[in-house]
Amino acid sequence: MNLLPHADLGKSLERLALWKAQELETSWSVCQDPSGITPGVKNSTVLAPRNLALQEMTPLDSILWVGEAVHVRIPVLNAGVDFVEEALLNAKLVQNGLSIGDWSWTLVDLDAGETLTKDIEIISETSGWVTLEVIVQYAGDESPHDDILIQQLFISENTSGPILNEVMPLPLVEQNEWVEIYNRANRTIDLRGWVLTDKSGSSVSLSDTSLLLEGDHYLVFGPDDANGPDIHEGVYQRLQHFPTLNNTEEILKLYDPQGLHMAGMSYNSFTELATGRSLERIRPHISGEESGNWSVCVDDFGSTPGARNSLHLDALGSTLDVELEPNPFSPNGDGHDDQIVIKYALPFERGLLSIMVFDMAGRQIAWPVQIKPVSHRGQVWWDGEASYGGKAVTGLYIMKLLFDDQAGKVWTCLKKVYLIR
Repeated sequence: MNLLPHADLGKSLERLALWKAQELETSWSVCQDPSGITPGVKNSTVLAPRNLALQEMTPLDSILWVGEAVHVRIPVLNAGVDFVEEALLNAKLVQNGLSIGDWSWTLVDLDAGETLTKDIEIISETSGWVTLEVIVQYAGDESPHDDILIQQLFISENTSGPILNEVMPLPLVEQNEWVEIYNRANRTIDLRGWVLTDKSGSSVSLSDTSLLLEGDHYLVFGPDDANGPDIHEGVYQRLQHFPTLNNTEEILKLYDPQGLHMAGMSYNSFTELATGRSLERIRPHISGEESGNWSVCVDDFGSTPGARNSLHLDALGSTLDVELEPNPFSPNGDGHDDQIVIKYALPFERGLLSIMVFDMAGRQIAWPVQIKPVSHRGQVWWDGEASYGGKAVTGLYIMKLLFDDQAGKVWTCLKKVYLIR
């Protein structure tokens, strides 16, 4: 014998069955008799005469893809002593509680110790987890515990439903970092086994148990030792070992349970960031890897966890829209209406913004924004600071906004601004 299991002191090793090769470790077991030995009599651990045992099923394809044939091998071992004349093997594939495949075979002429394999071809038209249930039925089987085998497989797709949709990299002191996952698919997806990674290589599983995310819904993930943001409509999930988001440069990636990269986003020192304001994805069906598909949230709250992004874009409008509020404003430092908010919506996805302020004599007295890259919707502020130093005096001013669509056209808008000191 080359390999033997560890024997307890005072207990013998017993051979399980004569048909099992004596050189194998699995051919031997520790004596279960109270005396510890059975010399001259039947071994205490002999195999059952009748026993068919299902072995671990093996997918024959390295990656399982939606809509493509997946091959799985089902091994059945005659783990008993008797010759098997006839048995029944059934397999069923279930997804989301519905059967999507059934197979049945009659097994005959299986010697003791012999393994018979059946290969099945499964096709799922929907990505996600599927459950393969296999049962072997053998009359008089003395070990029913190995007659049923349930194995779960994950089916990947080229276009991910779950995506990174919003990130809070620079929270206020009383806030915490978090990321939002949005399911852009029209069906519920189980996030069990999905993994989030960061630039440092740290990774965290979104859930080790079933975590369902309905279509067109959101989940917000953050540290498990802190309260989450004020959720609009979604749910906050606390994660152990939630990655610490870097303040200046970060790369976040989302992997499915097969380890395939499904979604991602990044920001760096050239990305516009604002403390207390999240980065929002603009178009959910355009790659999050495109830096131009992200910009600073323009919602008054500073972020939109659990709700549609303030920058969400399905279709562009046909006109330029600019609103000022409050107007008039009073930059006197009393904490009330000290800034005027300039909100804009553009008929193009991104461009360059410049803002100038003129007095009623036509003199430029301020240049609040100078050639700033902007997305299709956003907001900026003017605190009343004049270029000659200090705050502008009380009066009526003309604000000129220039939006360069970087396609050969500059859109111009003039607005009256009332400043009260």
